Amino acid sequence: MTTRRIASALLLLLGLTGFLASPSLAFAQRSQAGEDALQFLDAIAVTGGLTDANKAVGSSSESAVLSVISNIINVILGFIGVIFFIQMFYAGFKWMSSGGNDEMVSESKQTIRNAVIGIVVVFGAFIITNFVLNQIASITGPTRP
Repeated sequence: MTTRRIASALLLLLGLTGFLASPSLAFAQRSQAGEDALQFLDAIAVTGGLTDANKAVGSSSESAVLSVISNIINVILGFIGVIFFIQMFYAGFKWMSSGGNDEMVSESKQTIRNAVIGIVVVFGAFIITNFVLNQIASITGPTRP
């Protein structure tokens, strides 16, 4: 198989997966079990100190802006992480199908190494971004006279 065929097959698989998953997202409904799960996760977030129990969600425009910025950054970092994961998966497939070709094996190893470094960097950026935005949110909160 050529590289072009493999890439075409992967794109077809991703497109088909997205097409098949879209109806389940479109017809999703909130159930009591889902509400209970969300309340449970909210309670865990408050217990872990990730959110403030006294602060209402969207209580101020600053927190809304920070929330939107945080969501955008997290989505972008998530997509980049998925790209690195796909790159690592493809390099592993290329390594397995190299047929003992030393040049392809070393190229695949280097690609896997670079993809792992990329995933670690993206994860670190995710942690640092969330920490900084949480610190900004706590600083810009309402002040007491």
